[in-house]
Amino acid sequence: MIINNRVVILTADFLEQLADTQTYIAEDNAKRGRQLTTDLFNFLTDVIAPNPFIFMEYSGKPTPEKSYRRAIFRRIYIVIYKVTDSEIVFLTVYHASRNPDSIDLNE
Repeated sequence: MIINNRVVILTADFLEQLADTQTYIAEDNAKRGRQLTTDLFNFLTDVIAPNPFIFMEYSGKPTPEKSYRRAIFRRIYIVIYKVTDSEIVFLTVYHASRNPDSIDLNE
């Protein structure tokens, strides 16, 4: 998918984390688990992709270009992504209760 001249890429790690989160939520309510995935995809494509630099730099991986960003979804989910001139690569999504130092950004 291309949004604002950038290719949007969802890494395998991102999709795996999202699937794990959906499965966990679905244990209590399957509809709520599916809705989380739908709402998150809408957030990625409707909010982040058109304006990827509106969210703060990810302090876990600072670069001179400030290409790694962190967005907060629903106040409890953290989305880490990398922005270049030609792409937006969504690297991971995790619950805010997790220790941020335990997050490994495999690219």
